[in-house]
Order: sequence, then C-alpha cells, then structure tokens
Amino acid sequence: MRLVFGDLHLADIRAWREAELGVKRGWALEFPLFGQRYEALGEMLWQAKAVVRVSAVTAKGRPAVKVGQVFDKELVSWLIKEGNVDAFGEHGEFHTSVSFED
Repeated sequence: MRLVFGDLHLADIRAWREAELGVKRGWALEFPLFGQRYEALGEMLWQAKAVVRVSAVTAKGRPAVKVGQVFDKELVSWLIKEGNVDAFGEHGEFHTSVSFED
C-alpha cells in the first residue's frame, strides 16, 4: 500500500506517520509537498484547472473560513493578512477537497 500526504511543514506529524504507518506497517509513504513554500504551492494551484473548497473547519478555523468556501488566491491573501489562521490550514484549522472541472 502506498499513502500520499499533503503535509507542508509539520515535522512532528510526518515523523509520527513515518513511524506508525511506514515502519510499523511497512507502507510506502510519500510527502511530495513537504517543505514547499506557500508562494510556490499557491502559484501551482492557481494555474491548475482545479477547484479547491473548504471541506471541514475546526473551532480554530472559525470564523475565518467556512465549509464550502472556495480556497483561492484571495482567501489565502486574506488569511495571511489577518494572521489568525494558517493560510493553508496546516495546523488543523480547516481541510480542503480538490476537484477538476472542464
């Protein structure tokens, strides 16, 4: 089994996944986005033909983001400016889902 994670910079979460899922279970793990800068990731995302929406929000993320809200350049810029929530939800404030439309 191969698992791919979208973690960006949480080394403790990555280490746990490597120990529990990689070492203990023998699964192949990939972290293709780990260590990438938000600016570079954002540019790739904005150029892709993907629609990203907020799919879940924790108490930490409210009221900054709402379920169903489009995760786009404007939202990221606003979150960076406000500074109360990680712009990519990296600390569990929110989660996103990606779909590809024609």
